[in-house]
Amino acid sequence: MKQHANAEAVIRPLQTSTSLTRRGLGAPPVRWWYALLALTLGCFVALGQSIPASPAFLRLADLARTVEQFGRTNCSLQLEGIICAVGDRPGSFVFQDSSTVEMVRLDPAPQGLRPGMRVRISGKECPVLRDGYGLVLSTLLINNDGIHQTVEKSAAVSLRAGLYPIRVAWFNLLGDRGLKLEYQGPNLPRQGIATNLLFHAIESTNAGNSRMADGLAYQAYEGTWYRMPRFDRLDPVKTGLVDQFDDRVSTRLEKVAVDFNGYLRVPTDGAYTFHLSSDDGSQLFFGHPPFKLEITGTNQVPQPRPFLGGEILGPNEPPAQWAEAEGTVTYIARKATGMDLEVTSGASHWRAEITDGSGLTPRLILHSRLHFTGIRRNTHAFDGQP
Repeated sequence: MKQHANAEAVIRPLQTSTSLTRRGLGAPPVRWWYALLALTLGCFVALGQSIPASPAFLRLADLARTVEQFGRTNCSLQLEGIICAVGDRPGSFVFQDSSTVEMVRLDPAPQGLRPGMRVRISGKECPVLRDGYGLVLSTLLINNDGIHQTVEKSAAVSLRAGLYPIRVAWFNLLGDRGLKLEYQGPNLPRQGIATNLLFHAIESTNAGNSRMADGLAYQAYEGTWYRMPRFDRLDPVKTGLVDQFDDRVSTRLEKVAVDFNGYLRVPTDGAYTFHLSSDDGSQLFFGHPPFKLEITGTNQVPQPRPFLGGEILGPNEPPAQWAEAEGTVTYIARKATGMDLEVTSGASHWRAEITDGSGLTPRLILHSRLHFTGIRRNTHAFDGQP
């Protein structure tokens, strides 16, 4: 069978300060967030390929393809490109190099990023995964997120003796709850982390330096969540210090979350395994940032390519492009973290996924004509010919 020339296309507008105007209803502008649009043409074909044991990536397209196939990868990378737009989520931006364009999120988040900056992202043994916002380079070691009964997940790392940043995030919706972090290592059977190995930073008055003190800092929150909440958007209802990762510091039994931050002193060099169990969701972030971001210059912000829908794409088209489109929203379905839209433009129909729909009111955008700017992602369809 051969691939049809018509390709499914995707546009992922980034959350920016740009207002996308509702047209035809005379209503005020609606501010848009991250979105993903796809033509409803044909079926998606996953083109798999094997990867080397220790891949090194110089092209964004190769990295994105590998993460799409395997879910995540640990790799060396050196990517150079330009920032097309900066997102509301800390550390997120649309990144374009010579091979493609992707939403990228760096955690911890660098400060001062602006559209038009040329940047270099480099790292060794850097964990990269894909979430609803795009490619994520993060210190996330264990992701046990979501609504579930007690579930345990584990991860192994090779460490040298010393002090490492550690963060555990946890939330509970309804009913039973629990949180437990254990580890094991050289001559160290599986056990909870000793309290004399956990610290938090205290800022000193001299020149902004900091020193270490016993215990972990925590912030407790109240709310209704089905996945780990965006703590950067919330105000804690309680803060303090605690000697362990103890969910009992929360203010009530249900609809709560706690964010623990501090440092772990690793006693000896060797291989360590961390075990995180929780009811409901939890995440373990560990270690120093595995990547470096350098600003190498400034350019004009790339102009998005017009997307008309129903286009015939050539064989040398990049897998994704910075693009813009217009269309009328004909259907909206809410999701846990966003919305799915159907959009019509002339004879073409797209699927639009708003990956962060906070602040949007469906009744205000349904049957409205909107302008989108973001990432168009190309996929291939079969035409049924042998």
